[in-house]
Amino acid sequence: MYHYNYKIMDKSSRQKWIDNAKGIALICVIIGHINAGKIGEYLDFSFVYGFHLIVFCLLSGFTLKKKELNSTFVNSLFQKLMVPYFVTCACIMLMDLWNHLFFEHDGNIITLTGIVSKDLLRSFFASGTIMQFGTVEIGSRIGAIWWLPAIFFAVLIMQILLSFTDDRLRLGVSTSILAMLGNISAQFIWFPFSIQSAMEMAFFIWIGYEIKRSNLLERVSGRWYVVAALIFLLWAVRFKYSTIYVVTAHINDMILSVIVALAECLLVYGLAVNIKRFNGFAYVGEHSLIFLCVHLFALETIWRYFRAFTVRILHQEVGTWSFYRWMLILNLLFALIIGTMIVEGRRYLANRYNIVKDSTVSAGRDRSVDILRGILIVSMLIGHNQIDPLLRKTIYSCHMIAFVFLSGLYYKRKEDMKAAVLHVIRTFMVPYGVFFVLDLVLHIHKAGIILTKNIIGISFAKNILTEVHSVGPVYFILILFVVRVIYILIDHFIRHPIYKSLAVILISWVGMKVGQKGYWLPWSLDVTCYCLIFYYIGALCREHGFIEWVKKQHLLYFALSPIWVYMIYKGSMEIAVRNYGSQYGLTIIGALCGTLLVYKLSVFIDDYMGYVSTVLSALGACTVYILIFHTIFNGVVSKYVAMRFGLGYAFHFTLTICLQLFAGWVVYRVVQYLKTFRMARDER
Repeated sequence: MYHYNYKIMDKSSRQKWIDNAKGIALICVIIGHINAGKIGEYLDFSFVYGFHLIVFCLLSGFTLKKKELNSTFVNSLFQKLMVPYFVTCACIMLMDLWNHLFFEHDGNIITLTGIVSKDLLRSFFASGTIMQFGTVEIGSRIGAIWWLPAIFFAVLIMQILLSFTDDRLRLGVSTSILAMLGNISAQFIWFPFSIQSAMEMAFFIWIGYEIKRSNLLERVSGRWYVVAALIFLLWAVRFKYSTIYVVTAHINDMILSVIVALAECLLVYGLAVNIKRFNGFAYVGEHSLIFLCVHLFALETIWRYFRAFTVRILHQEVGTWSFYRWMLILNLLFALIIGTMIVEGRRYLANRYNIVKDSTVSAGRDRSVDILRGILIVSMLIGHNQIDPLLRKTIYSCHMIAFVFLSGLYYKRKEDMKAAVLHVIRTFMVPYGVFFVLDLVLHIHKAGIILTKNIIGISFAKNILTEVHSVGPVYFILILFVVRVIYILIDHFIRHPIYKSLAVILISWVGMKVGQKGYWLPWSLDVTCYCLIFYYIGALCREHGFIEWVKKQHLLYFALSPIWVYMIYKGSMEIAVRNYGSQYGLTIIGALCGTLLVYKLSVFIDDYMGYVSTVLSALGACTVYILIFHTIFNGVVSKYVAMRFGLGYAFHFTLTICLQLFAGWVVYRVVQYLKTFRMARDER
């Protein structure tokens, strides 16, 4: 009787069979994604849905080691699984835009921004198939990339259980109950991040963990492969029990389908340990995450090119055996070629360059805050165009109040109140004065209107001052100025934290009510009062070091994103027109969650995207100048670009924004040069 002696395998051999198994499973994943595994009339590989993902779960359990459940472990797991998820989602979004622009030949900006909003929304929910979340209908699923957040939570669940008990029976019962709860609850409501799939996957991770802990592979003999093959032929091929749709937490049969899956995984194991000379499966398995992401990217975005090539070039009729055969070949080739290019490219860059995080920024300033400002000013310019309503709601849900929050984040109490107010005047009123003078000079023919408009400084008018023109987006400089002055006064006269909190909430609530009644005040004072709470929360975050804690706790993403999305779903906010959402508290909390999420994005960009971080931090440093230029010259730039590109289309939209960003940066650099020149002259 032939016996696989697992103990005598050396370390490299053990690693190779694991990588072989992953490589085989990945090929089965690709097969399953071609017409659900049905390649023509007589080739039905749909049975792969019973084991291809289960193999990964078992191997995750087999290689699992009990870890101390702390932020270091969670952050490491997040970076390993969720960062590739976000990168893949971003690539899918960019390719979706490319496809619509050049494949569908539709450059309408409303359509393109609709694609962005759809991709953002489905990326937040991370559902592979289901699109209904209670009363929320997102209208699109994220596709097979759901696997990454699901395996993240599955491993996390297993580690949490291990932190409570190491008893085999208790672990088995706990994971079994979780799997059944995930399966049953999925029939009534679906949770974000494919958590119910993760609950089901945790059970199979436990099985893999027990296989390793019990050394079961030592006792695998030839008879077990015969039994596994008979189970496969009877219950997988003949009676179709090989169905575990992990994507929807659905198991065809809670007993037989599990037995079939384990039998099929045993057959994969037997094949994996016998592949000795061919290293292709091991190579794919070793880098399975990269190859999987490449395939999932192709599955969502490149399939139309494969289809067009197969139909138009190879002259294959859709639905035939030859058509699906070529689709399978093209998907395999794309995943293998592009995946190999990425793997070897990363290896080449790692060997050639010593890439370290930029440490040139002074320790006293968080460059990710400047990156965040850059993201916010770009989103502000995007939002001031005719774009998809959902994307507009997403941008307006937090982009303006995020500036107020960041301003509060850098608040420092000064005992000399007069000096503090003078500092604020120099910071904000000098740029506003420059805008005032420039606007007056450019429109000297209507000086009276310009003087009145810029002195009163309203964003929009409703029940009062209806004859006064809006000062434009630059009204936000006035908001930042007044909110800081108000908070300096509160901080000076009210020192007790409870009384201070109550005063801030009261002023904020009154500002909201005044705006809702239609009394939109000069200098947008009503909006300023409402925004005071965001400034106060920013100051508290600085005082208690909360922002640093947020930066380091990646698990917060899964708490912040649903709250932000729900706030947007309930109405979002738009402070310029005094839309404060359906609830005072929900809108504030949701906007803060959105702000913190975008801040975490800026931290990621700072850590991993060198050139992008440099550009965004440069834009963040000159936001005031971009805002001033945008307020005065947006119409001029738009008309100039429209002479060459169609108004309301992608190239006009992109070029108009880029020109204004560049112009604001140039003005900022000139101002900085003049300041440096003046300081040098004064020193002489």
